[in-house]
Amino acid sequence: MTETTDACFKAKRLRDQALRLVRSEGRASGNIEVRGQQRRIVEYERGRLSIKYVLPRYPDAPAIKTARPTAFTILVRFDGLKVLNIAWDDARTAVLILKPGIWERWLAA
Repeated sequence: MTETTDACFKAKRLRDQALRLVRSEGRASGNIEVRGQQRRIVEYERGRLSIKYVLPRYPDAPAIKTARPTAFTILVRFDGLKVLNIAWDDARTAVLILKPGIWERWLAA
């Protein structure tokens, strides 16, 4: 396994932990338009940790072809700093930011 593979696996695991939090305790904060498609924003905040999850407003809408996946995006901030940003669709995952640190324990708490 390469570092890139390990980092992607770790990022996906952290993404899944963040998704559990935002899905169970997050609140819808609005909608935005991205490349002509409506997106829903769900946010979660607890102390020093904040999560923003952007997903399709209409999941059945046809996907737009892009160089990197854009269907789903999650952004995790700790103390206001971006520590995880990952985008994915049905077939692809793009790890945009992954900064290891104590924030990872906050996701598991």
